[in-house]
Amino acid sequence: MKRILIISALLLAVVLTATADRRRLLVARNASAPSGIAFVASTTNEINGSSVTMTVPAGTVAGGVLLFFCATDSVIDVNSLPSGFALVESNALASAGFAAAYKYTDGTEGSSIIFGFASTELGAGTLLFYSGVNASPFEADAVEEAAPGAGVAHTTAAITPSQNNSMLVGVIYIDPAASQTFTEVSGFPIRAQCYRAGNGSICVADRQQTTATSEGVQIIESAGGSWGEYTLVLK
Repeated sequence: MKRILIISALLLAVVLTATADRRRLLVARNASAPSGIAFVASTTNEINGSSVTMTVPAGTVAGGVLLFFCATDSVIDVNSLPSGFALVESNALASAGFAAAYKYTDGTEGSSIIFGFASTELGAGTLLFYSGVNASPFEADAVEEAAPGAGVAHTTAAITPSQNNSMLVGVIYIDPAASQTFTEVSGFPIRAQCYRAGNGSICVADRQQTTATSEGVQIIESAGGSWGEYTLVLK
């Protein structure tokens, strides 16, 4: 009887240990599962000077990414980046300048962020916050120039994400002579647009993918002008 009790106790200990290990494994798996990428909020501001102050979007917290895009009426040189930001694009096509920068958020962003330029710039800027973005390099397409005409749905350069459940973010920037507005295409919600009379406008839309496929982002622009496009992938 004593031997049976000892064996039973040992079997119970093995079962309890295995159960505990399984629970720890499930917790670990749940903790490592990526959360869905989601647009949270954006802010915009006109550019008129050697710097622009951007309000940090509401809901910005650690564990996401801030994206800064700006369009100007000349070649742009972002020579002063806020702490933690990295410049990923600074280009000019025709007479429209464009720059893109990002920061993986850590909760120290504060209420406003200043971007500095090498010279006086005129144009428009936007700052967007996306949650659920992994702290790893994203994929980006090079700036391209296109001119589909007023009122035409334009698709930014197609890019194929390296993994499923990625977010495509497309940007159109223009140096227009007339007031510029943008219209949303179904399935490609506009997240930000800003216009400075006669000096530049910018529009950002996105596309949530389930399966990684080659795709761009669609935006309709209302007027003509010298302009370019840019596509990047958040994952």
